Amino acid sequence: MMGETVQELIEVPIGEIQAKHLSKSITVKGQIVEVGNIQPKIKKAIFRCEACETNIEIPQSTSKELLTPQICSNETCGRSNCFELLIDESDIIDYRWIRIGKILDNYGSVDTNNSLFVEIEGDLVTEPIMDAIVSITGEVKTSLKGKTNSRTKIGDYILYATAIEKVTQNELKPSLKKPEIRKANPNKVKMIEILKEMKDSKNSHRLLLEDVYTTTQMHDISKIEVDELMVELERRGDICRTGKDLIVIM
Repeated sequence: MMGETVQELIEVPIGEIQAKHLSKSITVKGQIVEVGNIQPKIKKAIFRCEACETNIEIPQSTSKELLTPQICSNETCGRSNCFELLIDESDIIDYRWIRIGKILDNYGSVDTNNSLFVEIEGDLVTEPIMDAIVSITGEVKTSLKGKTNSRTKIGDYILYATAIEKVTQNELKPSLKKPEIRKANPNKVKMIEILKEMKDSKNSHRLLLEDVYTTTQMHDISKIEVDELMVELERRGDICRTGKDLIVIM
């Protein structure tokens, strides 16, 4: 519509949300790594003054603490601290939180330490599926004024979701796609066994790289493939290369 300013929706990687994004709508992609239980949440609370029976409507904030009337809205009453919450007349919706982790480039693994809490309300609470890769649109808030749930810390950025979509492998950027499932590489299995045997025979986690190359070549594994397998094992945390040495952690 002419005369209206349309806010451009931007995609922000998890871990790169900043103060400039506060109160703005953004989209994030990640894998669901934690899902909270569905709970009731009061959006609009109705209180009744116990002195004059006047009903008072109090909209609730994003905080989990219930906002209560300070004084009766009936000018002829003006009482305070005498209000009853009318559950049946209040506006109550479903609520839950989830945590999504950043998808690491190239390998499809997830960094659970680099994650974002997402608050979900209403019909969206049934959408999250554990381990699903999702694209979530929502408004960025912060917990600077206190905790919004038991899992967030003061100062965390939080996304209040307005839309959740499941992302397929084809929709992911090439660098974020998970590798296709392949049959186990027999040489990878063989190399792991070799490293464990060498570690046990030497009674040491530290092996010489040259010894590893020599032993693996005796089992028909080329030096090039050994290097490729070591990159994979090192990324998994099974080994660590330091100069001319190889430390076997597994």
